Amino acid sequence: MSRLLFVDDEPNVLEGLMRMARATRLPCEVEAVGSAAAALARIQLGGIDLVVTDVHMPAMDGIELLSRIRQEPRTEHLPVIMLTGSLDSDARRRSLDLGATDFVTKPAVPAEFSARVRNILKLKLYRDRLAEQNELLETQILSLQKLENVGTLAAGLVHDLNNVLTAVGGHVQLALNKCDDPAAVSRHAKSALDSAAQAGQLVEQLLRVSKPHVGDWEMCDIVSVVDSGLHLLEASKSENVAIYWIPPREELSLSADSVQIGQVIMNLCINAMQAMSDHGEIRISVQPVRLSEEMHCTCGAMLLPNDYICLQVNDTGGGIPPEAFPHLFDPFFTTKPAGQGTGLGLFVVGRVAHNHNGGVMVESAPGRGTTFSVYFKSGAIDRVSVGEEAGVSGRAE
Repeated sequence: MSRLLFVDDEPNVLEGLMRMARATRLPCEVEAVGSAAAALARIQLGGIDLVVTDVHMPAMDGIELLSRIRQEPRTEHLPVIMLTGSLDSDARRRSLDLGATDFVTKPAVPAEFSARVRNILKLKLYRDRLAEQNELLETQILSLQKLENVGTLAAGLVHDLNNVLTAVGGHVQLALNKCDDPAAVSRHAKSALDSAAQAGQLVEQLLRVSKPHVGDWEMCDIVSVVDSGLHLLEASKSENVAIYWIPPREELSLSADSVQIGQVIMNLCINAMQAMSDHGEIRISVQPVRLSEEMHCTCGAMLLPNDYICLQVNDTGGGIPPEAFPHLFDPFFTTKPAGQGTGLGLFVVGRVAHNHNGGVMVESAPGRGTTFSVYFKSGAIDRVSVGEEAGVSGRAE
């Protein structure tokens, strides 16, 4: 059953609201708290489907309460009715800007109030069902897009696997030819085993990428995630494309779904490689960022002031035409020729960023390359200095 929360600093008003809810037989359970702070604490526990709050309250008023509710991803769509004896035009405008669902004037007319609550709860139920369907569809799209990536990676890995198997066969043949020389047989047999182990690693990489995703969230080292993704991409890139990985000077741990983060890296790098058909450079960097003011992202998200980890992928390709920008993160939109892309890559990037309370910024111009900056909200971030010698082979310092 749905649950309604009344918020008012006057006990007699709360008592009257509770009586009205019982008298009109509202189809929900009802709770009441005497302050905005108590309301926030109760909302964080979960299970609240509608908030009815007085506007004028001490310490924290109803408009500030509405603002706090809208700032939290878990409650940003929670319906809120503003209850007031008088509300000037400026306060009404601020409430509407923050997404107030409705306004009710004191004293509330029971029949009218009941109708408003019933309609809002019914609409929330429909929206929740739609959200469940969208979540299911998003999972299916992520799986479909992963298969597209697997196909791209497989083309490069099969080439490498063929080279490795050729080496295995060659060493076995040499060993057979040296049957009278035990030392030579041993040497070629060891080389064959080493090559076979390398072939096994290539197959394991492909299986790891293609296996079903269970959506586990954990503290992960984002540098390790980037390293793994680039290792997989190495076999698929053209020899005329150089990838430079610029790691942070400190270890950055992020509470995240590492598989989804890896998918973002692969999507952006594959797009970059395809944008540079002949030759070019891709530069990848990760760094902590603190936003001091709101930022509207290209993907439509709004980043609030907070700590973020920014993953940046820059290429020297042909750039994105201006007319494509409004549709970059639309599902199935692609600028590639027919049959050369599903149009899901950037859609998935945008959704993964949203799932991690972040967003995506894009800078590009025809002939001047493209830079994607993906922001993930840091949350529980653990920074440990690792000095300036943290670079590995293939990383630009």
